[in-house]
Order: sequence, then C-alpha cells, then structure tokens
Amino acid sequence: MVRKSNDIEQWLKFFLSGAIATAKDSRETFEKIIKLRAEYEKEIMNFGRQAKLGHNLLLFMFSKPIVGVKSVQQQLNIAFNTANSLIDKFHKADLLKEITGFSRNRLFMLWKYLDVFKK
Repeated sequence: MVRKSNDIEQWLKFFLSGAIATAKDSRETFEKIIKLRAEYEKEIMNFGRQAKLGHNLLLFMFSKPIVGVKSVQQQLNIAFNTANSLIDKFHKADLLKEITGFSRNRLFMLWKYLDVFKK
C-alpha cells in the first residue's frame, strides 16, 4: 500500500501496532520472570548454610540457564563437591532438571525459567 499509493500513515499504523504487541508480550514475560524469581528465592531460603551460595547460583543461572558442575564451581569459586551438593539441592527442589542422562559431565537446566520463553 505504501509503495503504490504513498500511504505512509498505514505503514506507521502497522509498525506501531507491532511495537505495541511486542511491548505487551515483553512486559508479560518480565512479570513472569519476576514471579518465578521470587518462588526460586523462597525455595532457596530452605537451603540452610548454602542459601547464600544458592542465591548466587540462581543469579548466575538467569544469564546462563544451562550449567554443569564445573561451570558452577568456577563461577562461584567453590570446591567441586560443594558445587555438586548445591546443584543436587536445586535438583531435589525441582528447580533444575538434568538433561544429559549421563552420570558424569551432566548438564542441568533452569527449566521453569526457560519455559517462560516458550510460546
């Protein structure tokens, strides 16, 4: 329409409608993430002495939602066994899912967080 009749107004309406729809979707996604983070933090408070480490891991996983024990160890600067124990707590609390099926070099994903982005 714009090319044939030089109707720039129709193009602007189309463009702005798309921008509005995208903004609404983004807002809904953001609100879901905020709610989910609060749920995660509530669960992590039950981790006792590892609650602070758990919170640090959660913050890391919001930027990298799939991790292995070694990457957690390096990121949090903790011992391998501590990282493994922390991941085990996340897994038992159903915050993480193991996705490889291996007994070594396992990867875990913050599955509810990733599900927010599926449509």
